[in-house]
Amino acid sequence: RMKRTIGMLVCMAVLLALCACGRLGDVNGVKTHRVPSEMYTQEEIDAAIDVVKARFKKDYGGCVLLELYYAGDETTGEFAGWAKRYNADEVIVLMSSYYVYERRDGLDPNCTYDPHWTLVREKGGDWEYAGSGY
Repeated sequence: RMKRTIGMLVCMAVLLALCACGRLGDVNGVKTHRVPSEMYTQEEIDAAIDVVKARFKKDYGGCVLLELYYAGDETTGEFAGWAKRYNADEVIVLMSSYYVYERRDGLDPNCTYDPHWTLVREKGGDWEYAGSGY
C-alpha cells in the first residue's frame, strides 16, 4: 500500500512538473498607466508594451506581470546608445514589476522583480526587444 501511494505521488509530481514547463507568463491583469511623452505617441508606447507582453507571456512561465509602463523621455534618452548598438534609429524603455510564483531561471519564488525593458526600431518601424535589466 505504501509503495502504491508513493508511486502515485511521484507520478503526480512528474505531471505537475511537466505542466509547469509549458505554462505561460500571465499578463492578463497587468496595470499600465500613461506617462506623457514628447518623443512618442501613446500608440507607439502601446505598441512597445504589446511587444513586452508577448515576450513575457512566452518566456516567463511561473510569473505574473503586475505593472508595465513607459519609463519617460528622460530615462529613454539615457538609453539612446542602445539604438546604435542594435543598428536602429530609436529606443524606448519600459518599466515593469512582476511576481514569481514558482522557481525559474534563477528567480526566487514568492518575490517581486522590477526590471526595465529596452526596445529598439528603425524610424517608424516595429519595436524589437533589445534587453532588460535593473
